[in-house]
Amino acid sequence: MKHMIIGAGAIGLLMASRLASSGEDVLLWTRSKEQAERLSNNGLMLVEGQEEQTDRRPIRVKASPFMISTAKRVVAEAEEHIVWLTVKQTSIDAEFIRQLKLLLPAGSLLLCMQNGIGHIERLKEALSGIEVIPVITTEGALTKNGGTLVHHTGRGQIHIAEAGSAKVGALQKKLMNSLKKAGITAFLSKQLDDRIYQKLLINSVINPLTAIYQVRNGELPEHPVRLKLMRALHEEGVHIVHAAGMTCSGKEWDMLLEVCRNTAHNESSMFRDVQSGRETEIDFINGGLVALGRTYGLPAPLNAAMLSLVKALGGK
Repeated sequence: MKHMIIGAGAIGLLMASRLASSGEDVLLWTRSKEQAERLSNNGLMLVEGQEEQTDRRPIRVKASPFMISTAKRVVAEAEEHIVWLTVKQTSIDAEFIRQLKLLLPAGSLLLCMQNGIGHIERLKEALSGIEVIPVITTEGALTKNGGTLVHHTGRGQIHIAEAGSAKVGALQKKLMNSLKKAGITAFLSKQLDDRIYQKLLINSVINPLTAIYQVRNGELPEHPVRLKLMRALHEEGVHIVHAAGMTCSGKEWDMLLEVCRNTAHNESSMFRDVQSGRETEIDFINGGLVALGRTYGLPAPLNAAMLSLVKALGGK
């Protein structure tokens, strides 16, 4: 079975490094030719936790710039394949979806690891005959050295929605064995909606506030003013997702603090995007909650404020 990973950011590199190091057949599709060449020539370095970079040897990975003609041939040649979509939501525009439509044959399994909400519905509508599967991860990772080093800053879990068809379900069972062999804690779930909303709640607090305060995840709750704002933003979000159908356990706040602890040394993707002047996923995270609240007649002033503040910082 071949794992094809579209997107060589932190999560894409983390998945590629762990799967490849366990002996899985992995092809990593990058945005640029330069990154693909660096990975092919120098390998991919995986650093776990607080260990030194010199403690590990590079992992050999196959990498190629994402060009539809090349990608389509590779997909066609693979008897069994799984496509991991690890690009940010900001990359999933009409042209990108058109390319996916050209690339993936009917019955393909597309695993989507994006933050925020809205993209699964768009992809399902556009990609008829494709199993579009949402995936939720609480893993923390940073990428450095021009995309040839990935720092695994926090261990978490991966939750994958269970496929509808028996054929794709059989492929998912092989996938779970591959993930287990790679030391990745993963679960199949028939009902992933609650976890999608839980991840949205976590991202809607950690991502904008770390970007605004310019702190790592673990530093966020250390100051009483930040902690108070975290709680207020979280409660506003809980009110909205509960109205949308999420079954609230009352432990969502504790889960948020646990993620801050488990990924204490991580810089959120939004923090890094703001620092680099790149487009953020704020429209799909806090903006998604604002839109969801509007659907149910619920105001979301704090999430709207996060949306405005991150964009004012240059996060677009």
